[in-house]
Amino acid sequence: MDSAGTDACGLRVETRGRVRWLRIERPARLNALDRSLVHTLGLALREAQRDDRVSVLVLAGAGRAFCAGADLHGLSQTLQQAQAAQGEGGPRRAGRLVDQCAALMRRLERVSKPVLAAVNGFAVGGGLELLLCCDLIVAARSARIGDGHAKIGALPGSGASARLPRRLPPAHAKFLLFTGDMLPADDPLLAALIHRVVDDASLESVTAALADTLAANSPLMLARLKRLLASGADATLGDALRLERQARLRHASSFDCREGVDAFREKRAPDFQGR
Repeated sequence: MDSAGTDACGLRVETRGRVRWLRIERPARLNALDRSLVHTLGLALREAQRDDRVSVLVLAGAGRAFCAGADLHGLSQTLQQAQAAQGEGGPRRAGRLVDQCAALMRRLERVSKPVLAAVNGFAVGGGLELLLCCDLIVAARSARIGDGHAKIGALPGSGASARLPRRLPPAHAKFLLFTGDMLPADDPLLAALIHRVVDDASLESVTAALADTLAANSPLMLARLKRLLASGADATLGDALRLERQARLRHASSFDCREGVDAFREKRAPDFQGR
């Protein structure tokens, strides 16, 4: 481990080789998102995006939860204080947190480096919305995953209604959204979302091994491939194929592409440099 540190806002940042771990550490609040944590996590994502030494990100949670969504306790206090003062600032301030969360999800989704999620315990509401913006998800067998908004009579505000039907069959997404139920990680309804379900004791080691596998690949290839997948997702098949051809021709002249071919021919490990 090259570096480690926990921010006062509840985010622990660790760099292990070319993998950056971002671990939410607010266990007393089940890692719920408040304004300070959302801001800090956004800054950490921006720093990781800019750091050429980092090829892969891992998002994790400490304690009994991955993330239990927005900090409803804090939102409730804001609303009560506004009502006591006979003001209207509470709903507006509560809305700002939702907007901040939505902006965080967009930033997470747009990071050019692969993002893995290591899911322990509860991932509900905003926790599920974080997962929907990650590329690969490894979940502990005891993890419980759901949307949860229906249980409190609220609408999603950070992308669940838009992203969940794009990650799951629409009927499965509707079940999660309409019921608000939390499902075990190995439930068939989540099969298209969760890439690996592992024993609780193996969550960290399996996630770390997968992250290291990705980090051993060319960071330039990973970034270009992730961008290609995103741009082709809403394109027609013909347009997506044209985008792939254009990207392949451009990438063929890169150092990493030549190095990868040479290393394969010479039966040695490649020395990728991200250029």
